[in-house]
Amino acid sequence: MEYDREDAERNQDALWSFANLPVDIQEALSKKMAEVSSLEEFISSVMVGDCPKCGSEKTCDEDDLKELGDILKGICLACGHIFCVDCGGEYPCTCWEEKYSEGD
Repeated sequence: MEYDREDAERNQDALWSFANLPVDIQEALSKKMAEVSSLEEFISSVMVGDCPKCGSEKTCDEDDLKELGDILKGICLACGHIFCVDCGGEYPCTCWEEKYSEGD
């Protein structure tokens, strides 16, 4: 894999962003990274979160399961619950539309 200037700049931006997070957030992210076995698992745990129904950490989203068809749709691999990754409510939900249509 070739490492180019764009990658270096992106990494520098990420490090700067991380360094400017509150210390408690840095610690939580560092702890989570140490607990997972892959970058994909880390991203899923941070972006999707735990299942709102059973509390399992084994969740994924559209990036993990292409057949879901909606980036706001999360699924629990433990209990099968399908939920909105934005609000944690039952899927389908209208939280995204409600949040972003208010300024129209």
